Amino acid sequence: MTLARRYSVRYYFLRQSVALIFVAGFPLHVMATNAPLLGNQGKKGHSKASIFYGADEYLSELRKKYAHDHEIAAMKNLLPGEADPNAAGVAQSQDKMLTVQKNDANRSLKTNRLFPTANKPDPMPQNLAFLFTKITPESWNCKSEEQMMYMWNVLTAIFVAQVLMVVAYCGALATFPEYWWTCTLFFGIPFSYIAIQQIYIDHDVMHGATFPVYDWQKFLTHPFADFFSLPWEEFVLEHNRHHASTVDLLIQGEFGWDPEEFHYALQQWAGPFSTNWIPIIHFFGLNDTGSLFALEWWMHFPDEGNKDFWQKWIPRRVYHNAFVLSLWAFVWLLGTYPLGRPLSEGWRFMFTVSFFARIGFSAAWMFITNFTHSLPWNEFLAQDPGRTWPVLHNVMALVLGGKHRWNEMLFHDVHHAFPNAVGTLSQRGRFHGWEKVHDAAAEVLHRGLWKPNGDEETQMQKTQKKRSLMMKQGLTKRNSFISWELNCARNVLSQWAERVVAVFLLGRVGFTDRERLLGDSALALEYLLGTQQTLQRNVGRNFKHLLGQKLDSPMVKEEEFWSTSEICQCPDGTLGYQVNYKGEPRQMSAIQVTAMFLTKLRDVTEKWTTNKVADCVIGVPSYYSDVHRQALLDAAKIAGIPVLRLMNEHTATALAYGIYRSNDFDAEKPCTVAFCNMGHTMFSVSIVQFVKGKLTVICEKADKVGGRTMTECLMREFAAQFKKKVGCDPLTNKKAAFKLEEQVTKTKKILSANMEAQLSVECLMEDEDFGSTITRDAFLEMCQPMMDRVNAVLEGAKVAAAAAGISVEQIDFVEMVGGASRVPWVKEYCSKAFGGKELSTTMNADESVARGCALQAAMLSPLYKAARGTGPRAIVRDFTVVDCTPHPVTIGWMGSSADAEAEKKGEYKTMTVFPKNSLMNTVKMLTFYRKGPFDLKLEYEDTSALVPGCAKVLGNFKVDLPASADSKKIKVKAKLSLNGTFGIEGAQMLEEEEYEEVHCGIESLQHGTPTILQTLDGKGFSYGDCGRSHVEEKVKEKKEIEVPAEEKEEAKAESPKEEKPESPKGEAAPEGEAEKKEESPKKEPEKKVEWVEVIKKKKRTKRTDINIMSSDICGLSEKTLQKQQDEETAMQADMKEIIETDEKRNDLESYILTMRDKCSEGGQYGPFISSGDREKLESELMKAEDWLYDNMEATKEDEVREDWVNAVKGTIKNYYEAAKNPGETYGHISPDKLSNIIKECDSLTAWLNEMQAKQVATPKHEKPPLNLGFDYFFVLTIAVKNLKRRRTRIDTRVYRWK
Repeated sequence: MTLARRYSVRYYFLRQSVALIFVAGFPLHVMATNAPLLGNQGKKGHSKASIFYGADEYLSELRKKYAHDHEIAAMKNLLPGEADPNAAGVAQSQDKMLTVQKNDANRSLKTNRLFPTANKPDPMPQNLAFLFTKITPESWNCKSEEQMMYMWNVLTAIFVAQVLMVVAYCGALATFPEYWWTCTLFFGIPFSYIAIQQIYIDHDVMHGATFPVYDWQKFLTHPFADFFSLPWEEFVLEHNRHHASTVDLLIQGEFGWDPEEFHYALQQWAGPFSTNWIPIIHFFGLNDTGSLFALEWWMHFPDEGNKDFWQKWIPRRVYHNAFVLSLWAFVWLLGTYPLGRPLSEGWRFMFTVSFFARIGFSAAWMFITNFTHSLPWNEFLAQDPGRTWPVLHNVMALVLGGKHRWNEMLFHDVHHAFPNAVGTLSQRGRFHGWEKVHDAAAEVLHRGLWKPNGDEETQMQKTQKKRSLMMKQGLTKRNSFISWELNCARNVLSQWAERVVAVFLLGRVGFTDRERLLGDSALALEYLLGTQQTLQRNVGRNFKHLLGQKLDSPMVKEEEFWSTSEICQCPDGTLGYQVNYKGEPRQMSAIQVTAMFLTKLRDVTEKWTTNKVADCVIGVPSYYSDVHRQALLDAAKIAGIPVLRLMNEHTATALAYGIYRSNDFDAEKPCTVAFCNMGHTMFSVSIVQFVKGKLTVICEKADKVGGRTMTECLMREFAAQFKKKVGCDPLTNKKAAFKLEEQVTKTKKILSANMEAQLSVECLMEDEDFGSTITRDAFLEMCQPMMDRVNAVLEGAKVAAAAAGISVEQIDFVEMVGGASRVPWVKEYCSKAFGGKELSTTMNADESVARGCALQAAMLSPLYKAARGTGPRAIVRDFTVVDCTPHPVTIGWMGSSADAEAEKKGEYKTMTVFPKNSLMNTVKMLTFYRKGPFDLKLEYEDTSALVPGCAKVLGNFKVDLPASADSKKIKVKAKLSLNGTFGIEGAQMLEEEEYEEVHCGIESLQHGTPTILQTLDGKGFSYGDCGRSHVEEKVKEKKEIEVPAEEKEEAKAESPKEEKPESPKGEAAPEGEAEKKEESPKKEPEKKVEWVEVIKKKKRTKRTDINIMSSDICGLSEKTLQKQQDEETAMQADMKEIIETDEKRNDLESYILTMRDKCSEGGQYGPFISSGDREKLESELMKAEDWLYDNMEATKEDEVREDWVNAVKGTIKNYYEAAKNPGETYGHISPDKLSNIIKECDSLTAWLNEMQAKQVATPKHEKPPLNLGFDYFFVLTIAVKNLKRRRTRIDTRVYRWK
């Protein structure tokens, strides 16, 4: 065979070998990195004809495996969160490695912290349910067991690919040995990469499908990792041991020995020397799949005397490592005869394969164990690298094999909190998609991973709190700016760090005789309607719909059906609620109640974020007109919250949708999206166009119809059934109506997923129970009027879009948002309206508005920009929002704007200053010519599009122009603000005036005519220029400087050929000079220049601000605002006092109960106290408990004692003055009785002074001599009786302090 032929054959085999490597590796890479892996929605799972046996058989075998390997079952039951359901019922082992080291109080022996309890969401939100369900999405028809089988199939495929790659590498070297480095790199890099994939699949399988489908598959999990290693069962066991002992990522081995503890010790030592050893020890096998780690584990497990040691664990170790050694022997042989080497040279090939395998396995374990458990990494995550380091996300996703793997590094703490319930985040990403898992994990982190147990927060928990705020769009700075959407304050956490559910739905504010209740407390008060009828008048709800309304408005009549308290007209002219507060009837306006609600949101936010709220953006419905928006702004001002903007809800939704998809949009061709938002009370459809970095609202249509309307349909139907059965209407009784509403809401939710639902209400009315059943068909028939209104909104949106040149076919996506958008018929109508398009649900239906508001706050707030900076690393990128107002506004005045005598003529003129769909944050300048004051009026052009009952006039404005003989030019500034409100912002009078401007220049003196050559600023000019610009110039002349004759002659000799300059144009030459010019070319005298001042007279426009007096404008007056701000401040001070007192009372009660338990015979302190002392202590605790329960309304005496004493002294002084100077009022009382009153007053004053002195001298820990619990007015009995005998009845009050 010729040399060329030999190389041709070798090259052919080389190509085939490299191709085999990639044929084996590339499909596996695709399989490992694509998410979700199981294909499109609706794909069926494995059938009984699977390449393995069916899922039912696998489940049966799985339970047998847990019964046999009870050690694994016992260890899984020790982990935080829920235990593996297949491992239930297994007794806890006594082996030290299979137990958690903690004392009888459930506290760690190392840190004395309680073993934490995972904070699993309860009730489970719909968007998180998939994360806590066995690895089967609801949309698939396959079982979770079949998915487990699939995972083991992937793991088997990885092993097969590894073997094929080794064989292909051997073939490549045998075919073309001259290219050793090329062949080695083509083999080594994919082989290391696939080793990383194998570890992540091992991790997924370990938590999701612990036992293999076939027994032989457990040998394939990690055979290339080292020359001997742990068998699969012990691999699972030690990893679960790691989870049980290290609950907090930064406190390793807190509840017992952690097999990874040596790694963590190295990475926490100071200096680079220790951390540099971590990759080395990983490379040489000190990781979960390495030989050194296996030796370490075998030194700890099992305990001596374990009866299964020889029967179960030793055979497993032998079988596993025999397979591993056989595999490496095979690799050794591949490196000998196929490559033309002797048997002793096989180690060279084996060493190369092992080298690249160790690189991959070491890298994977460093990512899983070292990075995720280090403080620097978790602090880095708290800086939100998803937005500040987007390139890192993409690079790490490529290295790890997909973004679902990257989730494992981002949320490893979530994995540790729920190792059984959630499993691995990468596994979830394989089946559900990485983005859905990412958002759900961020939500779980935001709620708090662990339930509060009284222990101090660890460093990891503080980092988690900071990170959750950074990752959630609902919070910006992310802890200094918060957005609200009043229909549901979705981005604000409740008191228990939970997502806001019904607590903040439409908001609730309650009032009692002692305090006001907000949020959770108000909801609890509302639930008491079932037991106390009087409380129904003390809860304000749905106040969003009362802002800016009139009492006779149809919308108010509709709200009366839902309101539990009486709606009334308040003194400030606005609507509100008639309530009882602190024993007195009060009228609380809707603006005041809204302000109270905003203060609650602010307090919750500041408590959670530990920072002050700096700015906010509030979402409002699009139907809000000027009066509604101004009322909300007044409420925010009363609450002391600065508002950057009132943002339309549909605009906020569009911003939340578009900002994170900005890079996906084209820079020129717009992407058109229809947003269908069915909320609690509103249904809106908006058409929005997106281009890169910008959104434009095309149109929006809405109607007041939503989930509450469906509830009303059901309530009226069930009320009719109850009335027919019992004879009384529950809707006429607020208590019964509220109970019915609560149960109907549950029934409505059941009907969304079922064809039939039942309703049951105990003691609905007149002690009668009520139960009924309703079908979905009957429900749909009830909702037919509502459906017609929904359809009208959809058709109106399509018509408006068509008017803007957008057809239904041009709409790219239809996005569903809002809590009620989950109702099946709503989805059907929306899809049908847009040509049967598939509906998108990529957004959080309940939080889309609040997220958009938070993002807008971050963009607008100067404090946020100063803290976070701008540019490519800014957390919130710049995104242009183009929004418009649907209501046209006109301005009116008397006569023509240019007619100075307009008002005398009496002709009223109007002009549309802001047409329909005018852009927000727009200013328009209007020019008028007037000789004196004149009036302007702003009003809506078309009231048909406004809310019924809304006033047409927006305000009257008087421009207070001083009277003058000549007409003046007036510029009036009209503004459509960013909040969507209209107004006249100011006016200026424009006048022209002359002024002098002085310049310095160079003056040339020639023939007595000064010429300015250059000004001081370097700009030349001439008289001609000045004349054209109508500016007079005056030159300060200097005397002419003559040149001496000697200098003239010298100049002539030096420059004989120099031409004489011509005379200035239009000026005659001096006599006889012409002849001299003809005779000889004589040089002119040398020019002399000097600096001069140039004074220029110019004209400029003088602008003078003119005062504008407004009337009939929307909003509260400054006086009313200040009054309500003072009232709100006083209420907040009272509430602070009550809250602090309740906290101290709860602390005291907790102390009493805890000490009673600990000091009992079997308690913690029982052995350290005698029986006699125990009885004394229990007696004192009982007294303290009785006092606490008998004085539930007690206040802090030490702080109010001075006020009480001053009040008593004031009362004594009043009686004393009345007795000393009786006058006509008390003249009928005899002098003896009056003297007795004066005597009693003197006696009480002396006693009070004496007790005050004793109180000052008494230490605060002793019983106070001046006890406010007693009534000290008994000494005034005689005085009171005598004074009551006056001719005119007087009102006397005796105060009691307790």
